[in-house]
Amino acid sequence: MVNGSYNSSSDYLNFTPYTISASKVNYNSKFTPINLTNDSLLIISLSLASTGGCNNCNLPALNWTSISSVIQVAQNSTNQSCFNLNNTGNATVKNVSVNITGIDSSWFIIQPNFVDNITAGSNVSVCTNFTIPSDAEAKNYSAMINASDSVSSSSNFTIQILPSTNQTSNVTNDTAWQAITTANLTINQAELQGKNVTYARQLLDQAVSAFNSGNYTQAQTLADQANLEASKVVCDNWWSNVNCLRDTISNPIAITIILIALFGLIVIVAVAKK
Repeated sequence: MVNGSYNSSSDYLNFTPYTISASKVNYNSKFTPINLTNDSLLIISLSLASTGGCNNCNLPALNWTSISSVIQVAQNSTNQSCFNLNNTGNATVKNVSVNITGIDSSWFIIQPNFVDNITAGSNVSVCTNFTIPSDAEAKNYSAMINASDSVSSSSNFTIQILPSTNQTSNVTNDTAWQAITTANLTINQAELQGKNVTYARQLLDQAVSAFNSGNYTQAQTLADQANLEASKVVCDNWWSNVNCLRDTISNPIAITIILIALFGLIVIVAVAKK
C-alpha cells in the first residue's frame, strides 16, 4: 500500500494504488492494482495453471478403503480384518505410521504398523488381528484407524463384541500346546532362513499368554494363525528352495543345528546296526 491519504468528509482512508493478490492451488495467481477511494466491487478470475506451472501439485494424499462399518468379534476369540491404504495423490508418501484408537491396545496387532513409503497411485494392505479377552464387555465400541505422516487419513468403524457362545470345544490344553509347539518350530525355521516373522512371533506370544490364562481355545486359534503366517515365508519344498537352502546353510546357528541332527542320526544308525 502506498500513497495513503485520509478523506475527512467520508471518514475513510484512501489508498492509491491498492494491490489485491488472489491465489489458489492448481491455478495461476493474479495481482490486481486498484484505487480505493469509495466502495467498489472487484471480481478476479483465475486461470488453470499449465503443466509444470503449479507449485503445489506434487502432493501425496491418503485414504482408506475396504473397511467394514462393523467388525464382529466374539469374546474369547480372534478375527483378522484387512484394509487398503491408498495414495491417491501424485507424490510418494514416506514413513507412515498406522494406529487404532477407541479400543484397548492389547486387543489388536496391526501388520504393518509402519510403512516406509507408498508411491503415487499405489496402495498397501494393512491387516489387524483382533483378539478379544473373555472378560471384555459385550457391546459396540467406536474405533478409528489412522495413518499419518506429512499427510494423514482416518476412518471410523465399530467393533461389535459378541457374547461368547460357550459351545463345547474339543480343544484341550494338550492340543493347544501342540499347536503352540508346531508354530514355534515353523517360526524358528523361518528365522533360521533369515525371514521376517515378527507378526507371527507376536501372535505366538499372545497364544502363550492365552494358554497360561487357561484360554486353550483362544491359544490354539492364535497358535494356528502364527503357524500360518510363518508358513507363508518359510522354505518348505525343494523345488523352490535353492536360494532358501543357501540362506539356511550360510547361517551359523542353522549349521550347528544341522550338524547336531546329523550326529544324532549317525548314532541312531550305529546303535541299530549293533
